[in-house]
Formats: sequence, structure tokens, C-alpha cells
Amino acid sequence: MTLRCKIKLCFINILLITSWPLIADTYKVISYDPANPPHNISTIDQQGKATISGIFADMFHQIGEITGDTFVMVKMPAARAMLEFDLGRVDIEPGINPIWRSNSKEIGLYSIAYERVEEVIVFRSGDQFEVKGPRDLFGHKVGIVRGFTYPRFEASFTNNDINKVLNKSESLLIKQLLAERIDQIFISKSSIQYMKRHLPTLSDIVVGDVVSSVEVMMRVHPTKLELLPRLNKALQQMIDNKSIDKIIAKYQ
Repeated sequence: MTLRCKIKLCFINILLITSWPLIADTYKVISYDPANPPHNISTIDQQGKATISGIFADMFHQIGEITGDTFVMVKMPAARAMLEFDLGRVDIEPGINPIWRSNSKEIGLYSIAYERVEEVIVFRSGDQFEVKGPRDLFGHKVGIVRGFTYPRFEASFTNNDINKVLNKSESLLIKQLLAERIDQIFISKSSIQYMKRHLPTLSDIVVGDVVSSVEVMMRVHPTKLELLPRLNKALQQMIDNKSIDKIIAKYQ
């Protein structure tokens, strides 16, 4: 590459970066309802106004400070969120692994991975046992959040070796578990740890083995392709300066 080409390329890169505020836009980000703390936390203030906080809200606040974009958290049930994304009426679904949405009508685009998350099996106290693979759960009724996929267990779910019970949130799965309507649940490790710290009623549940460990990304609707370079650069900056780690640690 000639010196002239290098200078030209450098100028273009600088122009793209410095022009971000000029091309900044507003994007709708899915926030599940019921909430899945600590990723999404929904509270009602004294005036009856709903406020969304948590890991995702904090992340997008910081991403917006970097890119100049505005990110609006929009509450909706998971099933509706998937439909709204397919129709292009919401722009971003945070914290997703592509395999979870591989059967969706609109696959979407994905940012760089910013975190590895673990899903664990959870039991009622006294009912726990070691789970190393699907066979250990044959004949059991296992609750999972609708829209989540567990590759190691999918064949056993399909063959009904394991009775899969779907629900729309992790908190509702926990209620089913405590009511003995299901035998075990698969849930985010960070979510169950957060809930056990903040809800004394969950002292009677036990966290078991890891059933899934995957990288997660931001799922972006293809009509918002222009956001992806800005989003990736912001996420990489937050990875490099440990901002994401600090946000996650805030809710531990």
C-alpha cells in the first residue's frame, strides 16, 4: 500500500469515528417483562412510574455515551419481543447467543461477544443430584425459559425423554419449582445468585451443575446495520477498559 493510500485510509477512519454524533440515532432495546434480574430490573416509583435498571440498562447507557446514540429500554413479554423483532418494530435484543434464535423468522445480525454466561440446573433443597448429561434427567420435568436452547439436551426434549416445561421468565420458573409443579429448572447462574441474595424465600433451593456455557452478543435487526460498527467499537472499548466487568460486579 502506498503512503498516499495509507493517509487516505487513515483520514476515512478518522472521519467515520468523528462523524458518529452526526449519524447518531434512537434505538429500541428489548427488556423482558417479567424482568430477569440482574440483567433487567423493573421497579415502580412513588408516582407509579416504571423504571428499568440492571446490567443491560447500564451497558446501553454507557454505549450511548460512547456512540452518541440514544437507547430506549422497552418492556414486553419474551414471546412478543421475538415477534416484534421479526417485524422490525424493536431494534436490539441484548445478551443473546445466535443458536438461541437460529429458528427465528428473522435471524438478525450480531455484535461481537462481550461476555460468557453459564446456565445451571436448580433444585429444591434435598432433591439435588449430579447432572453430567441428558440421561441423568430422563423422566424428569424440567422448566426452561421460552426461547432458550440447550444443545446438549434438545434431542432428549424432542424425544420426550425429558419433559420440557416452558415459561416466560426465570422468576415464574422458580415459583413453579417451589410449588413442586416441576422437578428442576435451567436458569442463568448470575440470575439465580442475584435472586438468592435478595430473596430470603429462595434459601430452600440449591444450585447444581452447569448445563450450558456460551458467549452472548447484542442481536441487531438487519434494518439497523449502520449501528453495528459503532456498537462493536463501543463494546470493545468497554471490554478493554473493564467497564462491562464493573457493571456486572455492581449487581453481584
